[in-house]
Amino acid sequence: MKFSQALIAIAAATTMQVATSESAYAAGKISGKVKSESIHQSDWSGRNTLETKLRKEGWKVKQSGIGDGFYEIYGITPDGGEVKMHFHPVTMEKI
Repeated sequence: MKFSQALIAIAAATTMQVATSESAYAAGKISGKVKSESIHQSDWSGRNTLETKLRKEGWKVKQSGIGDGFYEIYGITPDGGEVKMHFHPVTMEKI
């Protein structure tokens, strides 16, 4: 393969990855932030459920609250890091 062909192949692969990532983001599969209007609060998992889950995983939860469509946790992770972390209100995954 010639150098120029290799560069074209790399550019094509990179373009495909970016397009796939943008499609996943648009579909809601990747999200830096959950919009509050996207999930009605009555469909959220309970905040106490999230806190219990985190404590079982070794977290020390200092404070929890509701952000703009997500749960916000201030605490200490199992490895000792002090963090402010956002969690999806239904799946309880880190976002």
